[in-house]
Amino acid sequence: MLGPSKIGKMFVGPNLLVFGFFTFLPIVINLVYATTGGVQLMPLERPFTGSENFGILFECRDDFAIQTCRKDVFWRAIFNTVKFSLIQVVLMVLLSLVTALPLNRKIVGRGFWRGVFFYPVLLSPVVVALIWK
Repeated sequence: MLGPSKIGKMFVGPNLLVFGFFTFLPIVINLVYATTGGVQLMPLERPFTGSENFGILFECRDDFAIQTCRKDVFWRAIFNTVKFSLIQVVLMVLLSLVTALPLNRKIVGRGFWRGVFFYPVLLSPVVVALIWK
């Protein structure tokens, strides 16, 4: 017979594995990319640079004056992140609105088309329930 601690580990174990895979693995991969250089995708193909990449970020005399930096990587990264976020949010909202407006009118097969767009949302909990069954 299994004790309470083993039953608890059986229930928590798979969740911790999934959590670790989607949380700690990306952290480790980001650390590898931060300490290597190059443009290759595979970490083993990238040359090891150590803390040189971090040194480039901290060598500026004035963070708000780009001219004092050897390479403008920090502000370029901030600009790219803001640009990506704004474009993604605007496009997602517009695409959702363009999809929702016709589906809110009386059209032939409205229930079918609503289901086509809504079933992917339901798919994940159903798959998890079937796996745990």
